[in-house]
Amino acid sequence: MKKNLLIVFLMMLIGVMGACVNPGPSEPNGDNALKPLTTNHTDELRLEREYEGYDFIEDGIGEVELVNCKTGHETDFREIDGDETFTTRYLGVATPAPYTNPPEPWSLDVTEYVCNVLTGAVRIVLEADPESSRRDGTNRQRYLVYVWYDNGNGELRNLNLELIELAYTPYTGNSSLYGDIFMDAWFEAQDTNRRIWGEDDPDPRTGD
Repeated sequence: MKKNLLIVFLMMLIGVMGACVNPGPSEPNGDNALKPLTTNHTDELRLEREYEGYDFIEDGIGEVELVNCKTGHETDFREIDGDETFTTRYLGVATPAPYTNPPEPWSLDVTEYVCNVLTGAVRIVLEADPESSRRDGTNRQRYLVYVWYDNGNGELRNLNLELIELAYTPYTGNSSLYGDIFMDAWFEAQDTNRRIWGEDDPDPRTGD
């Protein structure tokens, strides 16, 4: 009997020590603890190029209107007072796909987020990267863009960077203009263990 009690005591002691050494996700000091998301980099980044009086299709920068939300990194726009609708692919990001069966985790959430942002924007500016191709090379010939939006406070925010900071996408490279800040935001977002970096998507429509 004493021997059995000793074994139980030792097992409990080992369990307590293990919990102290390897705290789980719910422990505030654990390696996998969830951390708050911030948009500090997006808050500080500013569009340096002039866009007024320019056309995106012709000049690589210009103000546009939202036509159709598609995914977290693909949107249809047209130029102000223009007739041509064109599809864009956001530079440096690759959000989860909502068109798979079932949709990928976080894909519906990020698609809704982007659509809400752009629908509510009072101003949207598209910018091409001078070191990238203007189009993505697929048969769809999507324009590769940085998306800047004004949510009503008078400042343009870089949506590509914001999606990285909000843990909706990794940084995929190929940004000559903002690569360093995108990279910093990517590493910081991974460290939060949020959304694509560790959280389960609560939406029952998406897959594991």
